[in-house]
Amino acid sequence: MEFVATVLTDHDEALHEFHLQQAQQPMKKYANIHRRNVTNDVEDGVYIKHQPHCQHCVIHRNKLSPHYFGPFQIVSHMGEVAYKL
Repeated sequence: MEFVATVLTDHDEALHEFHLQQAQQPMKKYANIHRRNVTNDVEDGVYIKHQPHCQHCVIHRNKLSPHYFGPFQIVSHMGEVAYKL
């Protein structure tokens, strides 16, 4: 059985890119419905979400245990979405 490589022309690549964008637009629209830009200021209180696959040694979690730790106070901004607590 031979592997035959196909060479796409510029038209085929442009058409493929167009169809890819057409498929992504509705997905992006519905994914962004529930998203919001959140900015926190210094001295705001925030909660930290517990992720059991990363923090399994911190707390034994079952379905009734809390999903968030906190509130923690923000001390400073470390980056655009990173904060020092």
